[in-house]
Amino acid sequence: MSCITLFLLLFSQRYGTSRMIKFYGPFMVTWFLAILLIGCYNIARYPAIFQVLSPHWIFKFAVESPGRAWDVLGGCALSVAGVEAMYADLGHFKTIPIRVSFLCFVYPALILNYLGQGAYLIERPEAYANPFFFSVPQVPYIKWPVLVLATLAAIIAAQATISGTFTMIDQGMSLHTFPNLKAVHLSGTKPGDEGSVYIPAFNNVLIVGTITFVLVFQNSETLANFSGIAISICIVITGIFYMLVLRYTWHRPLTHILAFGLLFLTFDIVLFLSTIRKVASGGWVVLAIAFLLFTIMYTHYATTLEINDYLRDELLSLTELRSGVKMMHRTGGTIVFVGNGDEDVPHVLNLCARRLNSLPMGIVCMSAVSSSAPFIADEERIVFRTIDAAAGIYRLVISYGYAERSIDAIAAVNRARKRGLRMAPDEKPSFLVGKEMIKSAPESRIWQRIRRALYDVLDRNTMGKIEYFNLPPEDTLEWLPDQYTTVEEKRHTRNSQTPDILHKNFSHFDYPFHLITASNVSSLWRQVPNTHILWTRFAQNMKLLQPSPANMFSTILSIERIPYRVVKETFYTDQKAVKTPTQAKSSA
Repeated sequence: MSCITLFLLLFSQRYGTSRMIKFYGPFMVTWFLAILLIGCYNIARYPAIFQVLSPHWIFKFAVESPGRAWDVLGGCALSVAGVEAMYADLGHFKTIPIRVSFLCFVYPALILNYLGQGAYLIERPEAYANPFFFSVPQVPYIKWPVLVLATLAAIIAAQATISGTFTMIDQGMSLHTFPNLKAVHLSGTKPGDEGSVYIPAFNNVLIVGTITFVLVFQNSETLANFSGIAISICIVITGIFYMLVLRYTWHRPLTHILAFGLLFLTFDIVLFLSTIRKVASGGWVVLAIAFLLFTIMYTHYATTLEINDYLRDELLSLTELRSGVKMMHRTGGTIVFVGNGDEDVPHVLNLCARRLNSLPMGIVCMSAVSSSAPFIADEERIVFRTIDAAAGIYRLVISYGYAERSIDAIAAVNRARKRGLRMAPDEKPSFLVGKEMIKSAPESRIWQRIRRALYDVLDRNTMGKIEYFNLPPEDTLEWLPDQYTTVEEKRHTRNSQTPDILHKNFSHFDYPFHLITASNVSSLWRQVPNTHILWTRFAQNMKLLQPSPANMFSTILSIERIPYRVVKETFYTDQKAVKTPTQAKSSA
């Protein structure tokens, strides 16, 4: 029954929660009122239970029975289970509603119910196995409704945990600390789904993982060990991060920070140490999952920083772009060059200009920037600037909050048209995105090789820029490299000067890895449906079909991400058709 309930609950996430969420609030109010009344009923039978609010009983118990007190303390972590999920709710609610509802209603109801259970156990110690249901008045018209309420409350609590998981993963992707997965933002699709997000890949992981845990461990005690360790670690990490915020964000005095650590962090660490004994009895699974997630996040974040640091030396400024395009051949049409981050001139524009020696008349440098705020006002979401109207250079920045990562490049371009982007009414812009590939050098250390190899696996199996920016597949090309230059060649290049104004030297290249970037006109281009039509239009737009110094343009068009399906094309250069090696071999 538990497996069926979990499967149905997780499977229904793709449809949103708008139909049921309207009942969550009234139902949870009913549930907390019920446990509050049950607690008050048992407290009325033994009012002396209020003595436990005095902390001296804790010290007395620890002195008289230190071993038992240490074991009991490890189980106390479950009494605060779910509190950590309130941090995820910040993406859906403001801080004031969360504080008021918890401190004024939820917290008193929980405390009174726990006191009621304690009062019941003092009178009937044999009920320690399940004190909550035994403490319910043994009346048929009360006992069974409470059982139904408890079951539905557990389902709603699971729903809250699932929604919080999706929210945190989505916010991690917005802050570039987690690989890009396909996320469906349900805001605006249905009334009541505002702020909701659904991640299909992670939902499948939850389905397999939760059902596997239930089938393998088959008892709530082991699952409680998971929760105890996870909750205690979460509390300690939250306390440490809060101290860092006090120090480096709010710039509070060191005495205040130490006082906070002594008052709160000390108890948090003691609570964590009391749960360590549960590692051997199944708690190691939580640590393994945490290590796996940390490895994925660190690999993505560290390698992305490594790539961006390298590309920063190659980036052009807007001033260099304005002066460089004056000496280049310009073609008709408008191309939106998509950047990696907040770079003014996307790196793919630099590559395109260097390899093709041509740029379109309309150049739009587009990038997306995540904000530290959860939401961004609609009027601040898109920033458009005309850099040089005569040269046709424009800058387009899309901003989004970490709780609402939804990028619509087409809507941004349409809004830019209203603000001065010069395009024909019936003209469709083409989008050009770049893809960076990383490869370790022979002198790289073993853990660096492993990290970069893992990053390559993650990058091949996660969402690319086309999906990230919601770009139209039929109007988008992705620049994929097929060659890379060795470290020695890079170091030799940085001492030479090049007459090409759009080719910058690698003056600060000291990284022991190879960033694979396109180095000649034989570049890789990958595209989804309508590849042939788009490439032909793009080639004509960039005047590739005119005579050029090169004698062949060999492109590799891959339809799928893994494995790549290769298609060879022939392009006419110097007014002659040049056959690819595959065609030459077949004709022979």
